[in-house]
Amino acid sequence: MKKEDEREYEGVHSRLDFFWSDYSRFQTFLNRKDRVREVLRIRDAFNSLRYVLFECFGVKDTHHPVYELVSLESELDFDASILLAFGGYYKQALMCLRNVFELPYCAMYYDNHREEYSLWKKGQRRSPSFSKNILEFVFKETNLREHKDRWKPKIKSQYTYLSQFVHTSAIDKTELWKGRDNVPRFLPRSFDRWFDDLKNVSRIVTLSSIVQWGQPMRFVLRKDKSGMRNEIASLLEEEDLKDLDL
Repeated sequence: MKKEDEREYEGVHSRLDFFWSDYSRFQTFLNRKDRVREVLRIRDAFNSLRYVLFECFGVKDTHHPVYELVSLESELDFDASILLAFGGYYKQALMCLRNVFELPYCAMYYDNHREEYSLWKKGQRRSPSFSKNILEFVFKETNLREHKDRWKPKIKSQYTYLSQFVHTSAIDKTELWKGRDNVPRFLPRSFDRWFDDLKNVSRIVTLSSIVQWGQPMRFVLRKDKSGMRNEIASLLEEEDLKDLDL
């Protein structure tokens, strides 16, 4: 890099207060080492899930909604959520986490509404309501219908909770801003809240994906020698594994 470019970038770094987010990431590591390591493990496992879904759908159809929404878009939102949370931007991290949570269900819906999906991507069709349209379809027409009574309330509750942060509501209730001023800072309570939500979202999305796309996933995993099956299973709890044949 040219010296003048280095100087200009240093000026950009300073004027945009990047120092504060850099410092927050350092403080997050110092104060939450075990959880930082766990985030890395969860990220690796979630990447395995997305890669398996790519093998199932994206190899033959690069416009398949599962590939585009889960294997591609969700991956960026997942990593952005981590980057923002480590940098002290907790509300924004939870906003990205809502995208990670809703996109697999959107993919289930659009997999059966391909013409609508094409128009939606072109901006010629409004997004269907997540609760009224997408979840109603998912728990009526997909493999998740067998778990409607137990799962649908939990999924709606998680989505409603994450939506609070998109609309900047319930900030006092969640104490997300407690200890914050006008720059991003490491806030232990807020980081721990985001961490718990990251684990919960990863678990619910993984469980739903296996139930819906388990058959092609098993076909891919039978040929895998890298340990992706165990990585994906690590996102679940023992009670989940009893109900599944991954």
